[in-house]
Amino acid sequence: MAEHLDALSLVMQQTLDAVRPASVMSRAVRLDDAGENFLLCAHGHGPAYSIPRTGRVHLVGFGKAVAHMAAALLETPLATQVVGGFLIVPRQLDLQTLPTLAGRLTIAQGAVNNQPDDDAVTATRALVEYIKVIPPTEHAVVLISGGGSALLCAPRVPLTDFQQTSQLIQRAGGDIKVLNNIRQLLSTVKGGQLLQYFAQERVPALIMSDVVGDPIHLIASGPTCPSIADAQAARTFLEQTGLWPQLAPSVRESLKETMAVAPRAQAQPINLLVGNNCLARDAALAAAQALGWDSSSVDQDVEGPAPEVVKDMLHHVTALPAPLKRPHLYVVGGETTTVVLGQGRGGRNQECALRAALAMAQMPQEVVANWYFAAFGTDGQDGPTPAAGAAVHAATVALAQAAGLAAQAALDTSDSFSFFERAAMLAPAPTGRPVCRHLCPGLTGTNVMDILLLLRVPVGGS
Repeated sequence: MAEHLDALSLVMQQTLDAVRPASVMSRAVRLDDAGENFLLCAHGHGPAYSIPRTGRVHLVGFGKAVAHMAAALLETPLATQVVGGFLIVPRQLDLQTLPTLAGRLTIAQGAVNNQPDDDAVTATRALVEYIKVIPPTEHAVVLISGGGSALLCAPRVPLTDFQQTSQLIQRAGGDIKVLNNIRQLLSTVKGGQLLQYFAQERVPALIMSDVVGDPIHLIASGPTCPSIADAQAARTFLEQTGLWPQLAPSVRESLKETMAVAPRAQAQPINLLVGNNCLARDAALAAAQALGWDSSSVDQDVEGPAPEVVKDMLHHVTALPAPLKRPHLYVVGGETTTVVLGQGRGGRNQECALRAALAMAQMPQEVVANWYFAAFGTDGQDGPTPAAGAAVHAATVALAQAAGLAAQAALDTSDSFSFFERAAMLAPAPTGRPVCRHLCPGLTGTNVMDILLLLRVPVGGS
């Protein structure tokens, strides 16, 4: 029924609210008990970096969430100590929605559709120059989030070759670990190399993770973490996927090198994880509890091909003991991978929703009649589309087919966005059940990967 799809939309909104930078930064920055020092804290841990109330602070950052992170930080008591900064943020971010940043920080934009571009390269040069002139007696605080790898861009090879390499890897289904490993090997700022430009002895970084398992060296390609990039692993992936001969000669030559660089004096990084997918999963579970539902989740990030993740979720919910007394929400968080087919528009979350709808359509309808599935990206953008994801139910495919929309054809051409855009406009079934919901919360200012929800409602339940 419509109310169940609406309830999943509500769970999404409450999940996003919990991982927005305003919530995250309010926990990450506080005064000590004596009121003499600001403490920068990792999520779930004690203070890790102290700034005297007399200290002067510079903010530097890059990523989809850092503008909102900086704006939220400027709402904390630390704001009085901030004397300047430099951020690199996505081109599509509307800076007019963040008036607190105006006049306080320099902001550059680039990386349209999360792809490195000339603007990102120019911005990175300017950010490095800003870092170089921060006096050693003042504090530099780095803000890092997902999307930072495309925005902090200083490649060793021509940008067009760097761009082509990223696109080939993504189209071949390479996950974020593969992509960031190769980006580090081809960069002069990733893999801890940004640290060489700071005059400070210690540099704290407040990090929001968009990588499965929260490995600091992979988030935004690890600019404040000593590199463990693996050139051999990169080449193995490229050869196994048949991409190696498609790479530009400059890229192949760079990846043949060991990338051994003479040691340079570097600042000591203090990497503080302040937000991750676990926070989002916990928020979804809390939202389910507030609705009076039972719930369960996988207590670690999941990854893997979208078909396998969706199949595992359906299998888990099928195995729930029957009869259910209350609706049960199963929560999974992480990042799936997809292989792009055809020239359609879509993203991994919309594909997961479409796959779930197709799978439920093939199951006994007396079993799945009251099942609902939703998937969304916490950044509000699923692939190069304005949607974050979609919510479906067991009858979505049949209702869409009756209106002339072919779900399987959309899946076969990676055109899930077009399918849901049209299906969401269809009139509800005679029972009042909408065909689906296209989840479009807009850019959220955060990025902690994806959330997938599978709701099983008792027959005749609410």
